[in-house]
Amino acid sequence: MKCLAIADLFINAAMMESGLKALRDNGIEVEVREWSHGSVEKLQEDNLRVEQEGAEAVALPEALLQGTDDIDILITQFAPVNTAVFDKLPKLKYVGVLRGGVENVNLQVANARGVEVMNTPGRNARSVAEFTVGMILAENAQYRPFTRCPA
Repeated sequence: MKCLAIADLFINAAMMESGLKALRDNGIEVEVREWSHGSVEKLQEDNLRVEQEGAEAVALPEALLQGTDDIDILITQFAPVNTAVFDKLPKLKYVGVLRGGVENVNLQVANARGVEVMNTPGRNARSVAEFTVGMILAENAQYRPFTRCPA
């Protein structure tokens, strides 16, 4: 089996390589490619478009998917997995999303092609819980430094 992992500025190539070592150790050929952005802000713009408009809203660069017609597994943090991606990966069996949601995957196309989509629900549960407790404590202390706009 062959796996393509698409890294970005949030989960970079080194992290992908390290995290996917178990696949390699079990005989799966893994290739990591970078979905390049000039800055975190540009990546966040693409991420927001995908979250608001769906996987079809942002196209991946053609070069990122060259020579991928034999890929069985696609792993991504937030790269859009849209119709164009599915068309370039005709042997695709699995999509792994390294986040809680799957907004970046066109699930209709995945289902129609029999591709199983997996994600990591609860990945940020601890951070959300910590933030919530912090906000409760701040509200209880009536600490609201950023709630008013100066006139």
